[in-house]
Amino acid sequence: MRHAVEGVVIAAVLLSIAGCNAQLVYDPTQAVQPNPVDRTEPDLQVRVYFDANTYDTVVKPQGTIFVLPNRCFHVSNPFRVLVIGSDLEGGISYLGAGAHEVPPSANTIVAAPAPDFTTQADDPASPNQTYPNPGVAPGSHRAEVTYYTGFNPPGRPRGLATLSANFNFAGNSYVVITATARNTSVWAPSSSMDGYFVRPADPMHPPGTVCTAPP
Repeated sequence: MRHAVEGVVIAAVLLSIAGCNAQLVYDPTQAVQPNPVDRTEPDLQVRVYFDANTYDTVVKPQGTIFVLPNRCFHVSNPFRVLVIGSDLEGGISYLGAGAHEVPPSANTIVAAPAPDFTTQADDPASPNQTYPNPGVAPGSHRAEVTYYTGFNPPGRPRGLATLSANFNFAGNSYVVITATARNTSVWAPSSSMDGYFVRPADPMHPPGTVCTAPP
């Protein structure tokens, strides 16, 4: 099944620590303590699936808060985006996967691990509207999951988390993908990506074929 991919991604990063008489398994997706004084930005990886099985990966360089890959590939329609955020120092509080031109398909949004609360708000300090967690806000073009707000309910940040969603071209000749990961730091809370272009595949341009980015 499609959702099994997220489980594979998480399992691939599990670290086994050998003890004297037993093996202890550390799960990076477990909850961690918030760390507002952490000065490191969260790690961010984005996978754009050409079809059901193959994908291209963008990894944000360490020590930066933004990556502009300026890549362009032909992909099947609909296509899937998987965002992986990690921060073992203070935990991932939020992940977002979006597109400038079209919204995600709400029924395809999957977060792993699941957040502690089933709704999220546009402003946790003073929510004007709530929507599913994970989910997409009314009128938004971004799938979102919130793990920790610092307010009521605060939730629990995670060392590693994933968010995936499908997007449909809806007649557009191209789509620009964006991604965001936030931690619990007040110094370097966000990492983001923009400028990843995809075009719909066709008989002359099969999935995975390089395309020309729009001007």
